[in-house]
Amino acid sequence: MKSLIVKLTFLMLTTFLITNTAKAQSDDCLLATNILVTSSCMAPTQGSSAGATESISGCVGNADDDVWYTFVATSNAHQIRVGSSIGYDAVLQVFSGSCSSLVSLGCVDNGGSGQAEVFNYSNYVVGQTYRMRIYHYWAGSGSGNFTVCVTNAPPPPANDFCGNAIPLNVSSLCTFRTFSNMGASESFPGCSGNSDDDVWFKFVATNAVQEINVNPISSLDLVVQLYSGACNSTSLICQDNAFTGGMETINAVGLIPGRTYYFRVYDYYSGRTGNFEVCVKGPPTSAPTNDILVQLLNFLLLHRNVLI
Repeated sequence: MKSLIVKLTFLMLTTFLITNTAKAQSDDCLLATNILVTSSCMAPTQGSSAGATESISGCVGNADDDVWYTFVATSNAHQIRVGSSIGYDAVLQVFSGSCSSLVSLGCVDNGGSGQAEVFNYSNYVVGQTYRMRIYHYWAGSGSGNFTVCVTNAPPPPANDFCGNAIPLNVSSLCTFRTFSNMGASESFPGCSGNSDDDVWFKFVATNAVQEINVNPISSLDLVVQLYSGACNSTSLICQDNAFTGGMETINAVGLIPGRTYYFRVYDYYSGRTGNFEVCVKGPPTSAPTNDILVQLLNFLLLHRNVLI
């Protein structure tokens, strides 16, 4: 009997320690689990927020099950990816600073249940420790399970510099094409915000009036800047009316049909990158007419009998 009691006591104590140790690994910022930066996300860290409690209010949704991780930056740019199980709608928030003085670098909630969340940032300090938390958007912890990895950032896009600007066709309707500024670097200071991730586009004006639409897919606060001609030409318009998630639209007037115009797109904040859509639309220029010649022909037709 004593042996049975000892075994049951040991089993209960072991279960208690395992449960609380697993929870203590990441339920609080001070007890965050450290993960390593890897070359790919082929073998991500398995995680769960089941049984966790809220540390601080959520950046979006309900953070009543947030769990914490840390990583040490090995590069200025990293990509963090959180994979959600079915029934789990992950929110990812990344911080610099200590637990007592956290500074949010970004909050990502682009996908729904079972979809991945990706955070790209290019202003890390090598050797510095960063913190992140993950939680289920809704009350409770959903299915509870997710994966997380921190990898090196993708290579810069081809249009990272003005000289490699991607040509866009002007159409009568807005036909969006998807692009990314992940891994991009600054060409020169921004007209609004921080242009440390600007990418470039160009188009040939078909009319004096053209409309440029840039719509974020990721959680971005986009800025669009249009130039009068070549890369180092005069800035015509700097558009930054919308906030995170909002579309920016430039209605350019006074353009010269046939001339090539350049514009760049970047996120207002430092280090945030992601995907967005772009289109340029406008009517074609009408064929020119010679009013004097037309008037002369009309006069001859009207008075042909008199002239004969």
